[in-house]
Amino acid sequence: DFECEFEYKVAKSGNSGFYFHVSDMKDPVKKGIEVQLYDSASKAKDAKLTDHDSGGIIPGIPPTKNAAKPAGEWNKMLVTVKGNKCIVTLNDVIVNEVPLDAKSIKDRPPTGYIGFQDHGLPLWLRNIKVRGL
Repeated sequence: DFECEFEYKVAKSGNSGFYFHVSDMKDPVKKGIEVQLYDSASKAKDAKLTDHDSGGIIPGIPPTKNAAKPAGEWNKMLVTVKGNKCIVTLNDVIVNEVPLDAKSIKDRPPTGYIGFQDHGLPLWLRNIKVRGL
């Protein structure tokens, strides 16, 4: 059980992620769970959200709201994993609340490393705080 709070900023069309429960650092996409960090604010207000929007859980769980700030602005994210639940808060709005045995992630490791994804696109991080619960 842990929580990780951090601020991030992406460039236009920016794409990255926060990973947790990664059992194999050489393959975090298949051996972990990703919370998406993306330039979602540039989407049309009525656009359908997917797991690739900020706060989405990859694979397969879109955020319930688009709470991302525009590219170039700082966003604040809090990821809380406690017991069998993951709660993602983006800019003080809960955008995802999912059990870790949800269909699309039930086969992912129950423990492991945490980290950030690097696609080679501009990504800024600051005020990273991790604590066990």
